Amino acid sequence: MGSFKQFRRELIKYIREIEWINPFALTLTLKQRQFNRSLDLIQVSVTLRHFLNRLNRAIFGNASKRYKKSIQFIPVIEYGPDTRYHIHAIIDCPTKLNESNLQTKIQSAWNDTDYGYNHIHLQPIHNDGWTNYITKFSTKPDYALSIDWENVRRQ
Repeated sequence: MGSFKQFRRELIKYIREIEWINPFALTLTLKQRQFNRSLDLIQVSVTLRHFLNRLNRAIFGNASKRYKKSIQFIPVIEYGPDTRYHIHAIIDCPTKLNESNLQTKIQSAWNDTDYGYNHIHLQPIHNDGWTNYITKFSTKPDYALSIDWENVRRQ
């Protein structure tokens, strides 16, 4: 457990060092089964990648591919025996968007994924409470794998 506590401290430090402009707390829910296949960590990560590609395209247009333009995004996957797969994330809202526009673009991009369930929750972050919440130990059977590093986006 000691190494996990150290990992958590380093993760919180990493998140705090990012220069967030307009950070939001985001929760994305997933369909647990689709196309006669149960969800797993790999499929959650693939779904997130698809979502981010769609979202970045909606926000930045062709620059998302041509110049690799992307929103800042830190995703944490949670699941367990009594908990459905879901994603908590910190997402930075670009200055050209307001909260309502961001929510609309997120909802549309999430609905375009195979496993995206239609319930999302978005709210502004005002303190470290969200960072502490998403880095908690519960609902993470393998803490090190719960951070989806493949889908972390930084400027």
